[in-house]
Amino acid sequence: MKRYESSQTGAIDMVATVLNCDPSKLSSESGIMTQPGWDSFAQIEIMIYLSEVYSIEIDDKNIEKYSNIKSIVDAFEGN
Repeated sequence: MKRYESSQTGAIDMVATVLNCDPSKLSSESGIMTQPGWDSFAQIEIMIYLSEVYSIEIDDKNIEKYSNIKSIVDAFEGN
């Protein structure tokens, strides 16, 4: 697995991979419906990608919790 200098950098890189966009176009506030291409379908793809990369199970009920980069970072840092 690729190593990142921070959780935010990793989250941005992974979301950019799914959205097929330049990571420099994403910030901690980027999220569903605020970032071009990040719609409900992309949200599901992002969650699948994160669960595969980190070998974790994300409960379907929690998918909406991870609606922007900041919430993804907070979840993986345990905040």
